[in-house]
Amino acid sequence: MGDEIKENNFYEWEGVLKEIFKGPIPERWTWTDKKEMIRPLYFLGRNPELNQTYLPDGGRLHLKRGEDSAEPDCLDLHFVDHPVCIVKPQVLIFQSFAKAYEWAYFRLATKELEPSGWYPNLEGIKEELTEISPGDYADRKYWDSGSYEYDETGREIPLSSRARVVIRYFSGSFIIFAAGSTFHEIRLTDNESPSTITEEALDTFIKRKIDVSF
Repeated sequence: MGDEIKENNFYEWEGVLKEIFKGPIPERWTWTDKKEMIRPLYFLGRNPELNQTYLPDGGRLHLKRGEDSAEPDCLDLHFVDHPVCIVKPQVLIFQSFAKAYEWAYFRLATKELEPSGWYPNLEGIKEELTEISPGDYADRKYWDSGSYEYDETGREIPLSSRARVVIRYFSGSFIIFAAGSTFHEIRLTDNESPSTITEEALDTFIKRKIDVSF
């Protein structure tokens, strides 16, 4: 990312932060009510190209929005060119470092979410499913086949227009930085990502990098 593009990204990122907090940007803020989390996630995703979101199991995506899920106590996280991710939120944390807003980030920590039961030998922290109707899940293979049920003559009934592929995360955190953040240019260790280390470890790491750069 070029210097001018990064500078514009930081300017817009700071503007988004001011909209979220309706004024001065705090050093730290937390949201524990699920419905209250939707507002900052809305502003963060209003221009998806402004953010880079680290997933709990690796990789980065552009967040589009977070909204109430059909699954009780859950949120639907929408990303660019990616299936909806369903999570059970615990807390949304904002952390900044003085006025070095290019390092400011959000952490959406999740509670444990039980597997759907469609995959008996499931491993890992997520499952990919077909959502037949809101909150009604089935194996991912039904999305590929385009049908889930049969009529009285034995013919396959096509999936409805409301069907979609979803990914349910059983645990983990989503970490959201500005897309142009210097953080993306550095590495933690070969086996770590911002989503897999503790909040304290991440903050300590960032503070050291800021001290070196000034």
